[in-house]
Amino acid sequence: MSARFRFVSFILITTLLLAACAPGLATPAPASAQPSATLVKTATLQATQPPPQNIIPPSPSATSMPLPTATLPPTSFPAGLWVGAPTYPGDSKPGMYFSVDFDPAVWELQEDPSGLVALANQQILGCVMATSAGRGLPPGLIVDHESRTIGALDFEVNRVFDSGGKLQFVTYQGGDVNVYTSFEVRFQDQPEVCVQAAEGLLATLGSIPQPAVTPTVLPPVGASPTP
Repeated sequence: MSARFRFVSFILITTLLLAACAPGLATPAPASAQPSATLVKTATLQATQPPPQNIIPPSPSATSMPLPTATLPPTSFPAGLWVGAPTYPGDSKPGMYFSVDFDPAVWELQEDPSGLVALANQQILGCVMATSAGRGLPPGLIVDHESRTIGALDFEVNRVFDSGGKLQFVTYQGGDVNVYTSFEVRFQDQPEVCVQAAEGLLATLGSIPQPAVTPTVLPPVGASPTP
């Protein structure tokens, strides 16, 4: 190999070594790398999706909401309820009336000879329970007094007999925490049956606020039962 060939070979090898080691001669990297397909797809989805909305829960429907209730004063009495002013207003709370439940098929509201409201039994002849204001007793009558609980209330019970021991009528005084009132039970026959039926009424005695009602014309005691 000639000296000239060796010199040319040396120059080529040297040039290649310098090119490989010099940083300035390396292939420059791109100014910015291109995002991968996954990143491009994610960015596109994020850009096209609408921003989240404020979610407002639906309002409950009218049928699902509880309706407010209101207690209104009664304007009329339902069938089977006797309401009246207590006979002892000084021992009762102002504005409170007594109330008594009854079966309209057995008892009927009527007016006694004194103009007072009374309950007349339609199955026991002459059996009537009315309010009583109290009065003196004629001579010869005997009173048998006792205190007794009827239903949930305490009553003062007066059984009045004639001189022969025949029961004439029975009075009851009692009430709840709001009213104190008196009733009288009279009869023509079957006195004990009538008294027992009347005490069934007294067992329901209660009280309600004084209602405003339209006056009702009642039949007199002893009238034929209402059809």
